[in-house]
Amino acid sequence: MWHCIFHRHGHQGKIYAISTRGLLPAPHELGHTYPAFADELKPMTRITDMLKSVRRHIKAAEFNGSNWRAVIDSLRPATQELWLNLPLAEKRYFKQHLSRYWNVARHRMPAEVAAILDEMQANGRLEILKGRLTDITHDGAKFTVKYKTLNIQYSVETDALVNCIGSESSFSKIDSEFVRNLIGRKHIRNDELNLGIDATPDGCVIGKTNAPSKVVYTLGTALKGILWESTAIPEIRTQARTLALKLLAD
Repeated sequence: MWHCIFHRHGHQGKIYAISTRGLLPAPHELGHTYPAFADELKPMTRITDMLKSVRRHIKAAEFNGSNWRAVIDSLRPATQELWLNLPLAEKRYFKQHLSRYWNVARHRMPAEVAAILDEMQANGRLEILKGRLTDITHDGAKFTVKYKTLNIQYSVETDALVNCIGSESSFSKIDSEFVRNLIGRKHIRNDELNLGIDATPDGCVIGKTNAPSKVVYTLGTALKGILWESTAIPEIRTQARTLALKLLAD
């Protein structure tokens, strides 16, 4: 994480980090296991029912000397299937209300990094701000960053900015002539969640014909709306293999 880069280079100034929920990734903690229970979730079509089940297993894990990390990890092999079986309305509910908490639990940071961040927060060099970014201005010397929490406006002044938002998931907003050309010619379109490109699970892009393309394919983060687990290397490796076998067969 970029905080640790500043720490390693001896930066002593104050760092502000803004996130919508004011959350950091949870730290890794090795040595715990939990039996797979995805079959219990597969018949469910409501996120709230799944959440209740997961919480129940977390309590069972803690009672038996494991912890919530092992419960979340046990779901990883089945996450794609569970996501594909959900109705669109439930996927939208998850995206709006739960996705950030899932990311905190699923995409964890090394314990060494967590220790550095704890130290930086303890000595006042790092402050995590909760809110949604609304405006950035620069007067020639400093940046003024405005953000809103519960409809209350706040602001901080900084000497520099680091954009850690990541890549734009809505392809219709991507400032790329190549992408704009593909959208303009209707070769690609956003998926229904605006998390990537509309496609089949095996990577065939769906465009103006509403049928899977035999020419344009995708994988990785562009498939996140179709296959939720599309940002980590093991899942992308699986997608690449599936797509390669498909191309060879065709």
